[in-house]
Amino acid sequence: MFAGKAEARTFYISNDLGDDTRTSTQAQNSATPWKNHPDSNLATSNSATMKTNFVAGDTIILRKGETWWDTQLTSGKAGTGPADSQLITTKTEDGFGIGAKPIIAGAVLLNGTWTDTGVNGEYRIALTTQPFVVYNGDTELVSGTSGSLASNGFGWSSNFLYVKIGSDPTGGNIQAAQRYAVKSQNDYRKYENIDFRYSNNTTAGVFYSGAAVIGTVLNGNSFSRGETYGIRCYKCTSPIINNNTVTARPSDTTGTLIYISDGGSGGSIYGNTISGADVGIEPGTLMNVYLNNISNSLSSGIYYIGNNNSIYSNTISASSTGVNFNGNNNSIYSNTLSASSTGIYFNGSIRCTPCQDNNIG
Repeated sequence: MFAGKAEARTFYISNDLGDDTRTSTQAQNSATPWKNHPDSNLATSNSATMKTNFVAGDTIILRKGETWWDTQLTSGKAGTGPADSQLITTKTEDGFGIGAKPIIAGAVLLNGTWTDTGVNGEYRIALTTQPFVVYNGDTELVSGTSGSLASNGFGWSSNFLYVKIGSDPTGGNIQAAQRYAVKSQNDYRKYENIDFRYSNNTTAGVFYSGAAVIGTVLNGNSFSRGETYGIRCYKCTSPIINNNTVTARPSDTTGTLIYISDGGSGGSIYGNTISGADVGIEPGTLMNVYLNNISNSLSSGIYYIGNNNSIYSNTISASSTGVNFNGNNNSIYSNTLSASSTGIYFNGSIRCTPCQDNNIG
């Protein structure tokens, strides 16, 4: 006698109303949710146990309007295929919470008691891990050296964070990056309609795959406040990255906002709104990149060294170079490129086939 296929389930998560000690059956009721996503570094008890016990088709619902601070979602189980019934999905649901997208923040909120150093108008608080990204509410603070910080500056030394914001930050809204918000290291994982913020690592992103994965789906999310990358899909095969908003920090001059790295191939990047950093999109090979709105990239709106990509119907503005590539057999057509020093740049003898109907202004 054969065992039946495990049935997919829906689990509810609320930071405000949840309790990780509830049973998995209770957590399938929106009135009795868990507190933390099972993939979270903060998950405990029955919630934490579920991390490696998901089945294909399971859905995890985060309550709208809530924030999980100092949180990283690190996947522990793979789906089995690209269909919704085969993916493991984290998303929102109408009727479960109200307001904005739920926020997964890889930063700690430092709203406790700060100490006046008596030097240069600076205050300090204990913080073991050095942050490379610090915000005061929605204002990015500029990195400096404690004792000589500029206005709206921060520094870190000997397990203390120092800030100079013109007032005592006690009880305020200082946010210091400690980790990336999501590390999806398993095949066929989907994230939808979530606000992911912060990374504290120059090689990762706010989203980071961390391993060679197949079938990652990112749909309708926001990614912001990354140290270097917004989305870094490492060795990803057949990712679908669509309708996301990816925004660089004001001071980020070196990062890439969507980066399919280290031989990633196949899949699609479409319908995304991308602003800032050095490069907007760097695809891999055999990818369709279309209908993206890319602006204010310091170097290139789209930069790639892969082969056999199709780049079409994108709108790229205010970038030094609209499309910059080194690969072969790439198609570039029907793009709108404006306010760029160079519309399309071919490195050496590289050419695109076809390369037509682009509006370069």
